[in-house]
Amino acid sequence: MRIKYRFFKNFSFKEVSKLKTSNIYVDVGCDAFTFYEHDQMNEQLLSIFGSNYKNYITVAKTEFSENERINADYLSIRSSKVLGYPQPEDLDGNDELEKFPFNVFPYLNNVFEITKKSEHFGIIRGKQIGNISLLSEPKWNKKGIGTIYWLEDTFFTTPSIYENIFKPLNIQSKSVMEYGNEKPLVTVVQLLPQGISSSKLNINDNNVDEKIHIPEWEMTRFHLNNQGFFPSFENHPGNFDFFVSQENFGSGCANYKEVFVSQKLYQLLKKNNIKGLDYYPVKQ
Repeated sequence: MRIKYRFFKNFSFKEVSKLKTSNIYVDVGCDAFTFYEHDQMNEQLLSIFGSNYKNYITVAKTEFSENERINADYLSIRSSKVLGYPQPEDLDGNDELEKFPFNVFPYLNNVFEITKKSEHFGIIRGKQIGNISLLSEPKWNKKGIGTIYWLEDTFFTTPSIYENIFKPLNIQSKSVMEYGNEKPLVTVVQLLPQGISSSKLNINDNNVDEKIHIPEWEMTRFHLNNQGFFPSFENHPGNFDFFVSQENFGSGCANYKEVFVSQKLYQLLKKNNIKGLDYYPVKQ
C-alpha cells in the first residue's frame, strides 16, 4: 500500500525555482504536484515552505498491491471511465421543473424518487422509477465499465459484459435511453445494485476529512480522506456481489452511497480483463 499526496499552492517564482532543483516542475501561480510519502520529500518541502508546508498537502489516493486486493472480502469501487452527462442537462424551457430540486437536477425527473431535499445540502435519491438518458451511444474504447458525471455512484457496462459476468450473479440491469427519441441505446446498460448493506461501516475520525450531522435529515454524512484501507463492516454486509452502503457520503450538495463488489465479482472482472474501475479493499 502506498499513499499518494497532492501538494497544491499558489507558487512564487522563487518557490518554482527551488522545486526545480528537486526535479519537481510546477508553474508560477496556482498549480499542484503529487508525491509518495518519504522522509526526503518531507525534508525538502520543510526547507522550501517552512513548518506550515503540511497545510498544502492532501491525500490524492491510496494505491494497493494486488495481494491486498485479493485478500479483501469486499472492495469499494470508483470509475476511471466517464461516459458523459445525464440528460437533460438543463430545463429546456419546461415550466413544470422550475421548483427545487428539478430546477437544479432536471435529469433526475421521473428517474429517481427524491426522499430528502434541501437547497443547502442537495438531495437524497431514493428508489429508481425510470431510465437514465444519455445523448448518444457512449465511446467505450478499451474500457468495459463506467459511470457518468453527477451520478458517480451509478455504474454502466456493455450488454455483452452484463450477460457474461453480471447476469449469472443475479445482478439486474436497466436500459439506458437515447435522449430525444426515448429509444434504448444498444451499447450500454445500467447495473442495478442488489441491495443495501445489512451492516454499518466502522467509520472513525481517522477515515474522514469531514463529518456533518444534518438534523433535518436525521443523518450523518461523511467525506472520506482516501487514506489507507476502506473502513471495515461492523458485521457481514449480506449475500451480495454488487451493493451499496447504508451511509451517505459527499460534501456540499453532493450525496451518494459507496458501491462495493465481492471478491468473487472482482476475480471475474480481473479474469476477463474488464477495465474502467479502481478498487479499494475494505479493511478486514
